[in-house]
Order: sequence, then C-alpha cells, then structure tokens
Amino acid sequence: DVMEGDVLNLTVTVERKHLAEDPDWVDSDDEDDEPDESVFEKELAHLEEGSEEYEAKKEELMDEWRDAYFERQKKKREREKRRNPQTGELGFAAKPLRDPIAVHAPYFPFERYEQWMVLLVDVKSNKLVGYQKLSQNSRFEKVQLKFLAPK
Repeated sequence: DVMEGDVLNLTVTVERKHLAEDPDWVDSDDEDDEPDESVFEKELAHLEEGSEEYEAKKEELMDEWRDAYFERQKKKREREKRRNPQTGELGFAAKPLRDPIAVHAPYFPFERYEQWMVLLVDVKSNKLVGYQKLSQNSRFEKVQLKFLAPK
C-alpha cells in the first residue's frame, strides 16, 4: 500500500536499438528467487514422504539450491559491476564503458556526442517527477529512478 510522500523506486531497462548487440548483456531478473517444489519431486520420488531420510534429502537439495542461488547472485553482481561501474562505490564520476558516439550536428561549432536522459513526468500536473541521465554508451542500460509518491 503506497501512501502520499513514500519514496518509490522504478527500474527501467533502456534499449538503444541503433547500437550494436551487447554480448555481455544478460537480463537475469527472470530467474526464480524461490525454488519450486516440483524441482525436488523427481529426486524425492523414491523416498517415503515424512520419513527422516526424505527430510534429510530434501534439506540437502535445498542447501544445494541455496548455494547455487547465492553463486548466481554473486555472478550477477560482478557482471553488473563490470557493465555499469557507475553503481556502487565509484559514484557518478566513473568513466563510461565505451567511447561516446559522435552525432551529426552540422550547425554546431564543434563535435557533439549522443546523450540520453530518462524523464518521469506527471501528465496531470505537468510536472517533472524524476530524471536520470544515461551514463553508459551500451545497447542496454538499467536505470533506477527514485521519486515521491504523488497525491
């Protein structure tokens, strides 16, 4: 339940289709966070449900799944840090992953580079709610917008 004045987080994935494919991009948010019971049914089928052996085997399978989950999360964090060094300890002064892309601007006195921003606008009140400048010059980029819940 959202109340007026609550801070909301909005995560947006931006795709710039005019840029080349990014082989490192893996949107791993689709992974299951919780194990489905059907994953364990095949392994536990030969055991009697409720027995000590069944419970021990189920606990062992849960531990294996949990270890694999934490390993996936660790790899995801490492991949995210490689892809977007802006997040975390480096702050906003980190260097982009790729060189900036020059744009065609014949009437501008010097070379201009592509720059993008994500704007979150309240259409009813005609006000800017939040914005975030895209910092990486890659095909995909995840942006987090923080804003206050409207009235």
